[in-house]
Amino acid sequence: MSVDNKFLVRDKITLKVTGLGSSGEGVGKTDGFTVFAHGALADETVEVELEQVKKNYASGKVTAILEASPERVEPLCPVYEACGGCQLQHLNYTGQLKAKEQQVRDALFRIGHLQEVKVLPIIGEEDPWHYRNKMQFPVAFENGILEIGCYAAATHKVVGVENCLIQKQRNNDIIAVVRQWMRQYEISAYDEKTGKGVVRHVMGRVGVNTGEVMAVIITAGYDIPHGKELVKMLRDAVPGLKSVVQNINKKQTNIVMGNKTRLLYGKTTIKDRLGTLKFNISAQSFFSGKQCPG
Repeated sequence: MSVDNKFLVRDKITLKVTGLGSSGEGVGKTDGFTVFAHGALADETVEVELEQVKKNYASGKVTAILEASPERVEPLCPVYEACGGCQLQHLNYTGQLKAKEQQVRDALFRIGHLQEVKVLPIIGEEDPWHYRNKMQFPVAFENGILEIGCYAAATHKVVGVENCLIQKQRNNDIIAVVRQWMRQYEISAYDEKTGKGVVRHVMGRVGVNTGEVMAVIITAGYDIPHGKELVKMLRDAVPGLKSVVQNINKKQTNIVMGNKTRLLYGKTTIKDRLGTLKFNISAQSFFSGKQCPG
């Protein structure tokens, strides 16, 4: 059933949030009209400034929290508000687990109509930080400043990250080295608008159960100035480094990796284990590296 829309962009409304959307945004209704509120949590009352208004829904940003959720916390990441890499750092970990469990329930029951399926509680980590074994960060010059990090939400503006709290520390070490190398040797970043520049993305892979590390530098052409110096800097600074790979992507595209790779140092793969299974992981492999407990 459609609801007559009486709202306009830049309108400010008071919204009682009843749940979370698939991207972590708060969801509620006012006069039967659905509103998505970025930065809001379930059971909160917030003021929202509308940024997009459609026939059956609207979305906007929270400008004031009138009644806060008891599960709201201060995000640890200093660039959380600007960065699009995380969506729920303002929700405590218990609340995050409940939200993810609800997403599973919604997918099975409401969307899939599989009412007979039993959904067990999500098993959390003892330490919910520094868990990602694969890092893939874009590189750009923003207002003349070299930035390596994540895209701001719904943009291609790169927000620089010094120490990502959800990445394995070895991946953060790789970023620090590449940033230093680009500054020291004046290596250019790829410009999406002009198609010029050298470095497009930086990737890191960490063997969760072996400690082996791979660094991948994705470039817009075959040549990589001062590549030997980059390898030496990585070897000196990154414990467990077993592989340095260059991936070449000459296309003007949003796809991160190209079809050609070449080995700069070590081996073309790193090793990891899941239980009794052993894996050789290349730069282009899909591998989660996490074993379910229990």
